[in-house]
Parts: sequence; C-alpha cells; structure tokens
Amino acid sequence: SAALLAAKAFSPTGPSGTSLVIDLSSALSKASLTPGSSYTITLRVSSPTSGSGATATELTLALPPSGGLCAPSPSTGEAYTTEFTQACASWASEELPLEYSFGIEAGAVF
Repeated sequence: SAALLAAKAFSPTGPSGTSLVIDLSSALSKASLTPGSSYTITLRVSSPTSGSGATATELTLALPPSGGLCAPSPSTGEAYTTEFTQACASWASEELPLEYSFGIEAGAVF
C-alpha cells in the first residue's frame, strides 16, 4: 500500500523519486511481507504536457531454507584451546546455491 511505501523503515527512499528501495531486513518488512507470496509493484507517471502511463511488475518472495541441521564438532571443549568446526547439511531451498555464515553474538549463553 502507499502508506507502507511511505514508511521510512520499509522504504528508505519513499514512494517518490527515481528509485524504489525496500528494506527487507526491517521489522516492518518482516511483519508486512510473507515469504512465498507474490506482490505487484505498480509505477504510475504523469506529466502535464506528455500525459500519463503505468507499468507493473510482480515479485515473489522466496521461502527461507528449511529442513537442515547445523552442528559443532566437537560438541564440547575448552575456550581458546579446542578447535571447533561447524557443519550444516540437508538444507533445502528454491534458491540455490545456499550461502552459510557463522558467528557468535555478544552476551550469548551456551
């Protein structure tokens, strides 16, 4: 909707201008857009001297990867002494290849 496009958290560039940017990482985007659903974005342009026109494009949001597991090896060890590896397997997705990244959050409890 126009109100959604006007929300800076959803579309930092807003509904007017030469570019449309949708921030898919924002909380508003995650609450408003459903993975696997299709959305139509319509652009309408008008000029007092040249008339008006419109074009539309349909976007389908991919479903997130599913079905896989990730596990550290070894499952226990000593900080700064034990070398750990992380392996992931059996993930399925409509979008391939999959890309993995690993990290630790500050303050995480294990």
